[in-house]
Amino acid sequence: MNLVPVAESFDPVNLPHFRDRLPDLFEALHTTAHQLKKISKHHSYLPYWEDLYSVLHSLKGVTQILPCEPELVETILALNNCMMKAYSGPFLIREHEKVSGILLQLKNSFSQIPLATNTIKTELEQLQKTFILDIDHKSRTAKMPPALFYINEFVSKKFRETELLHLNHCVIEDEILLQEIPNWRKKLEQFLDHPEFGRGFIINFLPFISSEGSRKVKVWTWIALATPTRAALKQQVKEHIPSVHISKL
Repeated sequence: MNLVPVAESFDPVNLPHFRDRLPDLFEALHTTAHQLKKISKHHSYLPYWEDLYSVLHSLKGVTQILPCEPELVETILALNNCMMKAYSGPFLIREHEKVSGILLQLKNSFSQIPLATNTIKTELEQLQKTFILDIDHKSRTAKMPPALFYINEFVSKKFRETELLHLNHCVIEDEILLQEIPNWRKKLEQFLDHPEFGRGFIINFLPFISSEGSRKVKVWTWIALATPTRAALKQQVKEHIPSVHISKL
């Protein structure tokens, strides 16, 4: 009796190509470009940059799984590094309309076959020229209120943006079931995207386990929004999540 090795008894898995995931990047670049073009100079680019970066970061991981040309991998990594400079690094974006135009150019360049590598390189250089040098994470942290914990580059960056744009901010605390966290955050994100006050952001979100045996968690969340007053921010919070306790740092 001739035994056939198991590995040879199945057809090899036909993985999709990395290019099949590029429409995610096209959509993210298109959406972020149009959103940035509309926002006021008093509103932050960070919430939109965060959306774009989350898609790009996911694609960065996919390059390690799906077949992908080396030049495309290098270009995705270069775009990722460029994004990070203004997301958690020492640079800021204030030329919203100009950046919007460059993002649309990048969308078109990434859609070319073969990949327009040199064009993308030039566009990334143009994008970085719009960045404004500010301060790094260590310097940002030194300006933050004392007794805070779990402060990474993203938290200090958002605090710095709050400070520079004079955004109103507060801490909200609640006690909820563990499985309610996704919906609770969704409510938070919905009212932070306001037609009048622009799009705010969560500076930091920390869940803590309640007393032993409890099914609940305590959530501590620091938020910022471009409301005219802090009282207006508190009103927004209470209208959407009335159960929370509101405090300041």
